[in-house]
Amino acid sequence: MASPKKTLLTAKAVQGMRVDETLPDSGDYRGLRVTRTTKGRRWFYRYRVGKDLQQATIGYDLTLQEARSEFQVLKTERVRGRLPKQILAVKPEVQTFTVNDMINTYVENLFRVRQKKGANDVRNLLKNVTGRYGDSLISEFGAPQARAVVAVQVDKGNRVQAGRIASELSAAWDYSVALDRISEDVVNPGESAKKTLKRARIKTTPTKRNRYLDARELSVLLKWLPNAGGFSPNLRKALMLTLQLGCRSGEAISARWSDFDLEAGTWTLFQTKTDDPRTIELPRQTLEWLRAYRSLSGDDLYLCQSPNSRTVHLQQKQITERMWVLKRDSKLPPLAHWLPHDLRRTCRTHLSQMGCPEAVAESAIGHVVPSNNYNLHQYQTEVGVWLQRWNDKLDTLKT
Repeated sequence: MASPKKTLLTAKAVQGMRVDETLPDSGDYRGLRVTRTTKGRRWFYRYRVGKDLQQATIGYDLTLQEARSEFQVLKTERVRGRLPKQILAVKPEVQTFTVNDMINTYVENLFRVRQKKGANDVRNLLKNVTGRYGDSLISEFGAPQARAVVAVQVDKGNRVQAGRIASELSAAWDYSVALDRISEDVVNPGESAKKTLKRARIKTTPTKRNRYLDARELSVLLKWLPNAGGFSPNLRKALMLTLQLGCRSGEAISARWSDFDLEAGTWTLFQTKTDDPRTIELPRQTLEWLRAYRSLSGDDLYLCQSPNSRTVHLQQKQITERMWVLKRDSKLPPLAHWLPHDLRRTCRTHLSQMGCPEAVAESAIGHVVPSNNYNLHQYQTEVGVWLQRWNDKLDTLKT
């Protein structure tokens, strides 16, 4: 029985494709195929070289007519002895495509699919690449350059950041491949850097921390912090708010003055990690220094205002960067290594040591309290009571 005659591919069939589905064309376009991926529709030319079956990507998200036109050109050149991969590997637009172009294109897409803060974090992270190689053409940026960027962070002891740079660089490269700006036949330098870290057995995942400051350490820190040399007043505000309220340092450093009601004594966090706004009843000690700073802040929008702009706050990473400098210069207080987030853990741990009920202590630091359909209480008043007790304890440790 004769096999059924294959029909030509149609635009309607291409439009209705499911993810991971592949459709072949036929007739004069035999060898042309399209695969639907999560990133779009990938068109490729499948052909034989001797007994070997090879394929070369023609482009992404082309119309059927455009794909067939490109296919016919490649097919004609193949008859003349030029293989499709040889033709596609040298594209005119790639000759002017730089590392900056690649990363900017990737970050622009992130702003469409991620929260603004996450996209900004990636952009700042990849400045480690663009700062050194941004103007380089893609053809000049390969595995050695990517490994060099990552090695700088490893040498500084920033192993987690080294891993993140390699991963985001790899994702940026893949995104440009998907847009047909980089040939898929070129080795992804980010992947090469990741493999180098793995071969060297460099751990790039963060170690779960359990550091908190005990009463003795808190006493040392509280005596040092108010006049900490090397820390700007705005950075000290962020650290104090984190310690006194158990909030995230990112929440502290991005707090707007308009979020505080200094008459009512409250702070409302509208943007939180859990996406649920919450209001904190501020302890007396926090209110005192907030009111003092407010009288001096003028028209600042943020509690931790950037000195370079009236419309942005300091970056969270500036706290840890400054701490690294102070540690290098032996200007931190004589304590075992600690990070800003450890102050949040310190607040939570001491609340439990003081007898604070579990649900109230978890609510105090903005964790979601396990609930059921009957208990929807938010513990705002109770949190205010226990944060006051916590700050009264901090007062006793200052002396």
